[in-house]
Order: sequence, then C-alpha cells, then structure tokens
Amino acid sequence: MNKDGNLVEFGKISSERFNLLESISQTIAITPFLEPIKCELDVTKVEKKIIDLLKKRKSIHLDIDYIGNFPKDDVFEIKIFKNEKLKLCNSGFDNHIIFLINIYDSLLKSQEPYNLLFSNNNMEFNNWLEEYKLSIHSIPYMKNMNLEFASYTFFDGLKSHQVINQYDDWLSSKDYSVWSNSYVEIQNKRIYIVKENVKVLSTFRYFDKTELELLAKKYNLKIKEENGIYYAYAEDHSSRQFEISENNELTVIYCMEGGNMPESIFIYGIFEK
Repeated sequence: MNKDGNLVEFGKISSERFNLLESISQTIAITPFLEPIKCELDVTKVEKKIIDLLKKRKSIHLDIDYIGNFPKDDVFEIKIFKNEKLKLCNSGFDNHIIFLINIYDSLLKSQEPYNLLFSNNNMEFNNWLEEYKLSIHSIPYMKNMNLEFASYTFFDGLKSHQVINQYDDWLSSKDYSVWSNSYVEIQNKRIYIVKENVKVLSTFRYFDKTELELLAKKYNLKIKEENGIYYAYAEDHSSRQFEISENNELTVIYCMEGGNMPESIFIYGIFEK
C-alpha cells in the first residue's frame, strides 16, 4: 500500500510475485495477519529487475494461453517503461513485468512510504483497508448504491459464497472449464458473468470516450488514460481491467487477475437492468 492507503500490488506468499517483491526490497519478515509493516523499496532495483525480465522475455517462449478462453484483444495491457511502449499479456511471464512496472510507476510518483500487509484472503484485506483509509482521511467513504444489490450469491464454479456488497477473493479453481461457469444469483435472477455479453470497459474496442464516461458516471467509476486509450477503474483496483457483463435482468461489473490463468475475481457491483 502507498502512503494514501491505496493498493499498489498484491500476490500470494507462495508465488513468483512475492519472490519478486523480496528481490526489490529488504528482507521481508512475515508478520501476524492484518498488522502493516514498513516496506522499503529501491527504485533502482525495481528498474534493473524490469530491464532484466524484458531481456529474458526476448529469449524465451511466452506462455500466452488465451486461445479459446479470451478474445485476443482483451488479454493485453499497454505499459510505458522508460518511454518505451510495451504490449504485455496480463498472464504468465508478462504478468511479472506488469507487477513490477506498477510498483515502479508508484515509486516515480513519490507515493512512499509503503506498507506491507498479510491477510488470509482478499476480502479480509479489503475490509481492513476500508477501515484503514477511513482512519487516515477526514472525508468518509460513501458509495453510490443506486440500483445496486447489497447482498447476493456468487458461485465460482465450485463453491457458493454469500456476499454483501463487493466480493474480492481467490477462485476455487484456475481451470477455465470450472470458473467459466461462475454466476451471480439474486432474487431468482441469475447471470453467468464471464459468458453473457462481456465487454471490457475501455475505448480499445467496445466503447468510445463519451460512452465510457457515461457508464463511469452511472456506476460511480473513474476514468484513466494510458497511451491514448481510456479505461474505467475503481479505487484500490486501478491496475486491473474492468469488464461489464449483462443479460436481460442483471448487470455485473468485475475484473479478474492471475498468473498463467485468472486466479482471483473482484466483483465491483451487481445492478438491476
């Protein structure tokens, strides 16, 4: 987390992301859950690590497994590193580079000091973070709840979860044939969120800037611009690619992230059509 209490990046302890974090910071001691510790990051180390990975990227076969799972245009992110435009896949080896570039960009914006926090799951972390941000900001956090359901059932392909407001946690399986059957259900209404009329909330393919701004206003999202392309995002989830899924009854706004395949899902909101 940066000095404003915003999430910069995240990952599992037993992951390459955590290994990368250890390589660019001082020795990390795993503390009791939900007790933030200061994390010293060296921008020079981060820059060197990114350069090393970009060199390695040229000499290896990239495991970009989107065929049959995602539209090709939806799995790439445009990142700028040292004035160079990079088209990176948000899974596999490229995901490690994206992880470091997000940290590097934060360092360039002088968003230190940083805190590192360990939690059992994403939802536990987000509950803690919301309370933390309220404690450091004088203006209370208020969410526009118009048309939004406060509670619902989320089925991730294996397990059902009873959710209040937002859901942010690991998927029960990384197998596409499993999580692709995920759905949200409320009041006898159901939507299969990764199958029904899914569109990325950006001007890259589906929307023009005016349309995206109207959607952002309607659903209380923000707009950012990267290399001429505009994206909708939510506070604390600005590095993720948001998508909107719709059927005749419900609208879901969500995003997914992971390594070789999606590993976690953040459900921003469920709305009645």
